[in-house]
Amino acid sequence: MHVSRHTFAMCEHVDTSCVERQSHPFRQLKCSRSIRNRAAVIYHLTRSKLHIEVPEDVLFSASLSYALNISRMSAKCPTLGQLRPVSNETDIVAVEMLIFEFVRPHVVLIEGCLRLELKRLVVHRPLPLKIRECVGRVAIALSDTLYACHYCLFPEAAARACLLNACERLSVDVDPTTLPDEFRTPQVTEIRAFFSTPKAERT
Repeated sequence: MHVSRHTFAMCEHVDTSCVERQSHPFRQLKCSRSIRNRAAVIYHLTRSKLHIEVPEDVLFSASLSYALNISRMSAKCPTLGQLRPVSNETDIVAVEMLIFEFVRPHVVLIEGCLRLELKRLVVHRPLPLKIRECVGRVAIALSDTLYACHYCLFPEAAARACLLNACERLSVDVDPTTLPDEFRTPQVTEIRAFFSTPKAERT
């Protein structure tokens, strides 16, 4: 197994803020990463499943409200009004009811899949603990980019793509042919390509 000194040096000084990120639809909210990302998943899932015209701000607020309501720490969560000015509460409640009735999102976050997928990766490509932690931190930063688009709806494939791209950015040599088939699916390849797509062309 070869890991270069350059990789160790990069991990000593890794700054995940330098990872290019697409605008997360909920990034400006002052709440936990978990709530932000749950709201983003609900938002994208609802847009893909509910074929009705809903104003963006209403869908945004309804998704956030739903994320707050399903949070396991809801008692400690800020209210919708504290996070975002609510202009039409009736519409927001109506859309939230539609989400509950017809979408019923089972929210799985990308970062929730990263630990398991990283364990699977290092079984086939052993890494020193420090490098493993570094790969994990960069992968988490990359995952934030995916909450700006529909790729957040495929958390397991997204986690694998984030880990492979994190390894690539850190110059950790990983031969995909030695990894389980799930790391080489067309969907993983597509998500990995997304990271290389110019920001203006991302959808």
